[in-house]
Amino acid sequence: MGYKRYPIASLTKSRPWRLVYSRAGGTMELRDLEYFRSLARTGSISESAREHFISPQGLRKGIRRLEGHLNCNIFDPSRPGWQLTREGEAVLEYAETVRYESDRLVSRIHAIKEESRRIVRIVTTPHVKELIVPRLTAFQRNNPDMRIEVEEFVDSLCEERLMDERYAFGILQAPFDGTKFLTTPILTKRFAVWVRAKDAESLPAAVRLPDLDGRDVVLLDDTHKAYGSFIDACTSAGVSPHLIEKSEIVWVVEHVRKHGGFGLTLPQYPIFDGLSMLPLEGFTWTIGLCIPHDRTLSKDAMMLMEMLGESS
Repeated sequence: MGYKRYPIASLTKSRPWRLVYSRAGGTMELRDLEYFRSLARTGSISESAREHFISPQGLRKGIRRLEGHLNCNIFDPSRPGWQLTREGEAVLEYAETVRYESDRLVSRIHAIKEESRRIVRIVTTPHVKELIVPRLTAFQRNNPDMRIEVEEFVDSLCEERLMDERYAFGILQAPFDGTKFLTTPILTKRFAVWVRAKDAESLPAAVRLPDLDGRDVVLLDDTHKAYGSFIDACTSAGVSPHLIEKSEIVWVVEHVRKHGGFGLTLPQYPIFDGLSMLPLEGFTWTIGLCIPHDRTLSKDAMMLMEMLGESS
């Protein structure tokens, strides 16, 4: 089998088909596999052509080229639409594997390049970032030759992004997935609630979960881990608050300010005009350093992790 070489720089997730390989029966281009994957998924020549910025005729040509190379029909010509044959199902499984491995290769190359440039990229959530930025700033000041890049996503995306090898490790919120990550808890804090200042006068100095029974509790929606954890805590305590979900913390603040109730928050956030913050007993928030089981860290990444663990 002979190989045609292309620069590594041409390997991108959007154009993995630039790699090709040859054998005696002709040349199969990975872009044709991408056309095939798209058509098998959409069932539409025009839609798949738009995805790849080519004409429908160009996409048909790629499918025919792939079938010619494999010497079989991958779509059933006797059935309406674009129905896969048994051979087509086998090709689709192979094409998905090729795409997955090409993406892994791109991630690995990025990781190697960044390691040589002393870049450590970590993933976290906006709420956690508020807590760790001072530590990272101090570490960066003491290690000026290293660059730390922090990328933030909602909880529901953090674990998915952490599987990308471009990220050294993540600082995530519990609960942690032990099947995917090695985790070291570094910080536990008690949640708090915002209430209107005039309402705080009739409340205890520290709110307990039973105090929330039947009351309005405004909190971030289920893309944030605190949502599920709070429901679990209330269920364990036999408490049934009325939950009002918001997508951003600013809307939590505005709702409490206008309509009252309890706004679930973390103590690092400020106290806004017209509101008071009270500690919430019985509900805590834990963050930890998370590394995928198969991840190998650079010396710089390990040094940064050790600092974060020691300063907790």
